[in-house]
Amino acid sequence: MEQIKTDGEQARLAEQKANLAYEQLAKRVEELTSLKNLQEQELAGQSALDISEEKDRLQTRLTEIEQEKNGHHCRNRAG
Repeated sequence: MEQIKTDGEQARLAEQKANLAYEQLAKRVEELTSLKNLQEQELAGQSALDISEEKDRLQTRLTEIEQEKNGHHCRNRAG
C-alpha cells in the first residue's frame, strides 16, 4: 500500500513538473512570437523608409538632370 502511495505521489509530482515546463515553454513561445512580430514591423517600417528615401534621392537627381538638360539646351540655342 505504501508503494502505491509513493508511486502516486511521484506521478503527481511528475505531472506538476510537466505542467510547469509546458507553461514556461508556452510563455517563451508567446514572448518570441511578440519579438518576431515587432521585428517584422520594424523591418517593414525600415523598408518603407528606405523606399521613401530612395524615391526622394531619385527625384532630386531627376531634377538635377532636368536642370542640366535645360542649361545645355539654353546654351545650345545661344550658341
